[in-house]
Amino acid sequence: MTQEPEDVFFISLHAAEMHAGMESRCFCKASRRIFRLPGILKTIAAKWCGSRLSGKDCRVFFVLNMKGPGAQMKNNSLIPDFRPLAAALQFLTILPIPAAVSEADMKHSLPWFPAAGFVCGAGAGLVFLAAHGLGFPAMMAGLMAVLALSGFNGFFHADGVADTADGFWSARPREQVLEIMRDSRIGTMGVIGLIAVLGLKWSALSVIGPGDGFRALIVAAVVARSAQVITMGIAPYARKEGGLASVFLSERAPHHMAIAAISGLLLAAAVGGIAGIAGLLAAIAAAFGFNSLCMKKIGGITGDTLGALTEITETVVLCTMCILLL
Repeated sequence: MTQEPEDVFFISLHAAEMHAGMESRCFCKASRRIFRLPGILKTIAAKWCGSRLSGKDCRVFFVLNMKGPGAQMKNNSLIPDFRPLAAALQFLTILPIPAAVSEADMKHSLPWFPAAGFVCGAGAGLVFLAAHGLGFPAMMAGLMAVLALSGFNGFFHADGVADTADGFWSARPREQVLEIMRDSRIGTMGVIGLIAVLGLKWSALSVIGPGDGFRALIVAAVVARSAQVITMGIAPYARKEGGLASVFLSERAPHHMAIAAISGLLLAAAVGGIAGIAGLLAAIAAAFGFNSLCMKKIGGITGDTLGALTEITETVVLCTMCILLL
């Protein structure tokens, strides 16, 4: 890269796998900070750079003169790239993460899924502790924690439970099952499925103490996200036309599964002890059985079945740990 005067902007257009088609980056060598320009100001950036960026996703970075992992440019480097982590948090939680991420970042976010699970589990655990601390009855505290655990992901996975239950329990051929799962309306089977998983979680949390419940919620959420990653690493996608989850399957790799498995194992042991390990083993058995059912019913997985898998493994972990902690 040729040296440019510090007060001169230059633009580098390069192909990127994004919905917008191209990603535009502007670099200013005068600054030592990094920021992203809001999309609404891309016209101003275009004028500064002497280029028209209409219809393109414009991200403006300030170059940092630093070395080490995360280098993004020749002769210059940026801060370590945490956009895959931001992508995981944006996709799996409702937290307002102030970062612009691309489809490429989403594809590389799988190793960070357990971290997003930790955030959800810890958040629900804090709600559980707070409810007990404020004197709420155990059943009310348990219900608050269950709603918080699902609420931290926008009830995204609960929706998968309802859609999967409606489809799988419809006794229809494969193609009709997939159509039923795509339908946004909820049926009787979906309601029963939701009552089953949410009710079992509530029952488990209602009979254990606040400290044990806090740990169990973290273990359940992390193990469930690890199960997601491992499942996406080994199972085919059921829909030929693709879907929400298919973006992750295109970049799945063995090391993603290894990171997820190790994360789940270490955290289950460190946070949950013997009960956590038992919950992990029970979750493995439940995930294997559910994924086998998915292969039999629709020949693979979808975003809905991954959501259902998450809720089922969380439920199994919480119930298993509850039994051992009583």
